[in-house]
Amino acid sequence: EKMASLGGLVAGVAHEINTPVGIGLTGITHFLDITENIMQNYASENMSKEEFENYLKTSKELAIMINFNLDRTAHLVRSFKQIAVDQTSEEKREFNLTEYIDEILLSLQHII
Repeated sequence: EKMASLGGLVAGVAHEINTPVGIGLTGITHFLDITENIMQNYASENMSKEEFENYLKTSKELAIMINFNLDRTAHLVRSFKQIAVDQTSEEKREFNLTEYIDEILLSLQHII
């Protein structure tokens, strides 16, 4: 029963981490593609001001999205790590109850 519970938890953790990582990978792939296109257009002197401005706007949006999802992934990993430490350690530590509950809810989000 413990192994089945652990397997479910690991699957949930993998799913929760896979989502923002997948979004980040999709974003960076698109960013690399549009950067390659803009470089080719620049090299062939076939780039309009509008195309370049559109590239800048899209690049900024992608950077924000990738940053958000990487930050979310890092937060998930920290949260899972701290919860695992808390489950195996009897060491006392100070903590913010609201943040701790938020971390637990985040780690259980796939279940609830």
